[in-house]
Amino acid sequence: TNGVVQPLAMAIDGLGDIWVENQFTNITVYASLSVYAQPNTLVQTLTVNPPVYGVAVAGDYLAYGNSNGTILDAVEPILTSNAQNGGSYGNMTGVAIGSDNKGNFYVGNADGSVDIAFANGTASTFLFLSFAPTGISVDNVRGRIYISNGPGNSISVYSTAGALLKVIQSKLVCLRTTDWHCWSVVF
Repeated sequence: TNGVVQPLAMAIDGLGDIWVENQFTNITVYASLSVYAQPNTLVQTLTVNPPVYGVAVAGDYLAYGNSNGTILDAVEPILTSNAQNGGSYGNMTGVAIGSDNKGNFYVGNADGSVDIAFANGTASTFLFLSFAPTGISVDNVRGRIYISNGPGNSISVYSTAGALLKVIQSKLVCLRTTDWHCWSVVF
């Protein structure tokens, strides 16, 4: 698809548009031109202050991290005229961002903290990790927050109250026959 260059984060909004963060440089938005078509038409490229980190969409807002902190921009002005006029949470680096169905953003920061930027414009600390998160996803049905630790090869599962429920650890297992065969196994 035109504009995708080493995609590192992506989000899908309520209209089915796909928002892609490309190689820490920009965010491209893809949509379908008809209701039944695949969303593969480039409709907008957001040029923002690099580096660009995580990206998430909730309700009418886009959140992404960059050198100025975590930025919240209204979706409609971006899609119609590339107008960026959102607020900034300067203390949040936004290296990983996930959103819930209430319009809140879970923002993972380089220092290992995870904050919640609420839909009403306020923010609070959710929890502190021993690692910088590489991805955050929210399971609205089960009320869980999944936080990935890329270098640690694991995913931590938290309740929305911040209680650690489980750590999913993946280990690489290799067997030797005539050739090397390796599988990723979850323990």
